Amino acid sequence: MSDNKIENSRVNNENIVNGLFEPAATDDVNSNQIKDRSASDADMKQDADGDVKNRFSSDPRDIPEIPEGALSSETGQEEKEDDAETFVLAEIDEEALKATEESLKPIELDERAIKAMDLKEGANRMYAEGRVEEALELYTEALTVCPVSGKGKERAALYGNRSACCVQLEQHKLAVRECTKALEYDAKYLKVLKRRAKCCEKTDQLELALDDYKKIVDLDPSDVHARERVFNLPREINERNEKLKAEMIGKMKDLGNMFLKPFGLSTDNFQLNQDPNTGGYNIKFNQNSSG
Repeated sequence: MSDNKIENSRVNNENIVNGLFEPAATDDVNSNQIKDRSASDADMKQDADGDVKNRFSSDPRDIPEIPEGALSSETGQEEKEDDAETFVLAEIDEEALKATEESLKPIELDERAIKAMDLKEGANRMYAEGRVEEALELYTEALTVCPVSGKGKERAALYGNRSACCVQLEQHKLAVRECTKALEYDAKYLKVLKRRAKCCEKTDQLELALDDYKKIVDLDPSDVHARERVFNLPREINERNEKLKAEMIGKMKDLGNMFLKPFGLSTDNFQLNQDPNTGGYNIKFNQNSSG
């Protein structure tokens, strides 16, 4: 076979391959691609005048939010250590976004709102498929384009969904942070308030959890779980603090014994008594105590 025929054969093969396989998708999300996938959704239709308001529910929380615990162990999601230092989640620079929006025209802000909605719906689908980290990336991208002014409930929903992703990824400290951001936009976002309370318990922030449960009861007096936690958490907080105090005193005694041993003494020579009136402590030296 001649060199020209060999070269033509190689080119034809390459063309066949290129025809059969499209380039792999990149990590960057193209909003037009998402629009194509979701164009058939009824809630994505616009009015004839192009008004974008109908692309959002009257209350964005009515858009089905990803449910907690929706992922089963069958998804293969591995448990991850709840350590914010080992899991990086970008914080959104709200002030920079506000500065950018000041130079944009109303139609440009509308376009950004539409793109944010498209990204959110794409992220919801990914979450439902168990692709939590990918969904988290899309929620983050949506927050970078969703207008800060006039779209508080939409931004609250996006932060709320980021917090739900963090819970699924066993990143409860980050979930608390994301819930807090959501509540800054919507202080009565009950679902997120409940999520933050639970995550505060998981991260031993019991006082903060108690505050959240009290708010939940104020918003929804029928919430039995919140009422139970408001009743039980003070006792649990006291038990935890007493345990921590005992551990601290034990460590102090060990350190004290190390320094007192050369003098034939130990911390047993010192009696620690708590004043019931003030809660303070008095130390009494007992020379006859055995070391």
